[in-house]
Amino acid sequence: TKVELIDAKNSVTISGSTPSLTIGDAGAEDTKIVFDGNAQDFYIGLDDSTDDLVFGKGSALGTTQAIAIDENMDVAIGPTSNVTITNDGNEDTLTLVSTDADATSGPVLNLYRNSASAADGDILGQIDFTGNSGGSGAHTYGRIFMENNGITDGQEAGKFIHQVSMPDGALANIFQVGRTSVTVNEDSEDIDFRVESNGNANAIFVNAGNDDIHIGTSSD
Repeated sequence: TKVELIDAKNSVTISGSTPSLTIGDAGAEDTKIVFDGNAQDFYIGLDDSTDDLVFGKGSALGTTQAIAIDENMDVAIGPTSNVTITNDGNEDTLTLVSTDADATSGPVLNLYRNSASAADGDILGQIDFTGNSGGSGAHTYGRIFMENNGITDGQEAGKFIHQVSMPDGALANIFQVGRTSVTVNEDSEDIDFRVESNGNANAIFVNAGNDDIHIGTSSD
């Protein structure tokens, strides 16, 4: 039996061994379910022109898209959505798995800044390590990011930078890798540099506070 119009009150139950609900008749048309809220509406719908299953805010299909799933089962989030994943334990919160068996890299995490006006000095991707401090709330204790140092075709260059939090709360550049140099303690902080060999804890030791360098020892 095909029901063309239902005016249901309170709830609808579909029972049976294999219950199903079909919206649409295979025609070239959009279909959707609208959640009519007091202050805000949300929808789930099929955008037939793109063959995407879309989740979004509002009552009109296509407005303020949050998630889209296409016919290849690729998932797009955004363009204005932020994603928060919360885990109340110590398990892996996010796992990327590749089941491919060839010699090509996988899985791959790609931080892609798709800017239409790219410029030297753009930050291409960033990872922050944040935790609560003693009384002032969230604090960023470390940061890793890639800086664009050249956008000319054939002369592209990048700078990979590691920062840590200093006692004054600021982040200091302690290690960076660029196209022409590798630099330790770029921000001239009082951070010693030590290379440990198999039998010597101070095979090379740089005392930042005294501007001294030692070989095989940590003192003069």
